[in-house]
Amino acid sequence: MNGPTPRVVIVHLGRAHGMGTWKRIEGLRAIFEGVGAEVQEILLRADHRPGVRDLLHPGLVDLARGRSVPEAWAWSSTSVHARLVELRPDVVLCCTSRAYHPRLGDGDWTVVLDFIDRLSVSYRDRAGIRDIGARRLLFRALARPHARFEAARRAPDTVAIAAGWSDARELRATWVPITVEVPRATDRSPVEPEHDLLFFGNLSYPPNVEAVARLDRLWPAISAARPGTTLLIAGARPVEVVRRR
Repeated sequence: MNGPTPRVVIVHLGRAHGMGTWKRIEGLRAIFEGVGAEVQEILLRADHRPGVRDLLHPGLVDLARGRSVPEAWAWSSTSVHARLVELRPDVVLCCTSRAYHPRLGDGDWTVVLDFIDRLSVSYRDRAGIRDIGARRLLFRALARPHARFEAARRAPDTVAIAAGWSDARELRATWVPITVEVPRATDRSPVEPEHDLLFFGNLSYPPNVEAVARLDRLWPAISAARPGTTLLIAGARPVEVVRRR
């Protein structure tokens, strides 16, 4: 430890639209702060964009051996490592494999790799979604290196965690579920539901878009089985196909 107050740095892409990741970070921050740690964040896409030297760095070996994923080229591992040296943390938590590079483990700190889930499976699922055009090819291309990364042997001083229990088992990681602080039941007034069913999530996220499409296909059968059934679809950034359905 660097002193009486442990220091934790959470490294993540900082994507404005990644609501699930932001919720995950919020939960992890609460856990660390709850045990008295000082928490800071490094936003990769905002503050550590790659330069020419980063793009020319021979990272193909790391990629081929499953030590990194293609998205690691979207930020500068050199710049991030220099920032970590300045901050002198006790723990560096990389939020998803896209925010991890083996160079970040070169320091007097513990690296925690939070897979959250298996992105290889997520990419394969997205590649099977209809009406997404050329993105299907991109998702298919990303699935393989992510599967290689997930199966590769990790550095002995790297701790792996995941949010899903089955994902944690498949990834040989420790299960750390997503935590959300909610009001106590006594703080809320009881309300009667206005809808029978609720679907909520990011409505531009391909798996959620496909889920809405599936609900649309099932709706005639649902309505026939239970006439008058109502459904509320709620979420940010609905794409046009969701609006039409």
